[in-house]
Amino acid sequence: MKHKVLATVALIAPFLIAGCASNYVLTTQDGDAIIAEGKPSVDEETGMIAFTDVWGRQQQLNKDNVKQIERVK
Repeated sequence: MKHKVLATVALIAPFLIAGCASNYVLTTQDGDAIIAEGKPSVDEETGMIAFTDVWGRQQQLNKDNVKQIERVK
């Protein structure tokens, strides 16, 4: 599973970097990398991180499951 995610990130990353909006990589506690279009928002009340993935779908992750969020340069 990790290899598929990393391969997907490697294939998609160059196209995302060329875009106008800043993209972010969310790294989960189990090592998965998820690319978000635009800056993810954190809801402190619910503890959820909301973001739009590269396919345009709205996603949410519990912030306890996210190790780090980095801006793609």
